[in-house]
Amino acid sequence: MLEVLFYGLSLAVGAGISLQAGVNAALARIVGITESTLVSVSVTWVCIVLLLAVGFRSGNMSQVGAAPPYLLIGGFFGAAILLTASRVVPVIGVAGYVGALIAGQLLASVALDHVGAFGHPRYPLDATRAAGVVLLLLGMKLVLR
Repeated sequence: MLEVLFYGLSLAVGAGISLQAGVNAALARIVGITESTLVSVSVTWVCIVLLLAVGFRSGNMSQVGAAPPYLLIGGFFGAAILLTASRVVPVIGVAGYVGALIAGQLLASVALDHVGAFGHPRYPLDATRAAGVVLLLLGMKLVLR
C-alpha cells in the first residue's frame, strides 16, 4: 500500500516539474533567466525552512561534514534544471523539455540502478527494463514530433 502512495506522490511531483518549467520560463521573460532561478530557489529555501521550523525532520544536519564531498552536488543539478528550463521551454515547449528531461532521467537512473550507485540496491538491467526504456524513448519521439 505504501508503494502505491509513493508512486502517486512521484506522479504528482512529476506533474509539478512540468508546472515549474512553464512558470519559471514565464517568470524569466519578465525578470531574466538567472533571476527567475534565484526566485525559485529562494522559495524552495523558504519551504524547507518552514518544514524544519514545524518539526518535520528526519536526520541530523550536523553530520553533513561527514558526507563525502561528491554527495553535495545535488544542488548543482537542481540549479541546472531550473536554468535550463527557463532558457529551453520558450524554444521547444514544456513537453519537449520535460520529455527530454524524463528520457535523460530514465537513462541515467537505469544505469545507476544497474551498478547500485551511491550504495543503493542493485536493480540489474534486464530485457524488460530495456524494453521499458525503448518504449519511453519511442513515446518521447511521438510526443515531440
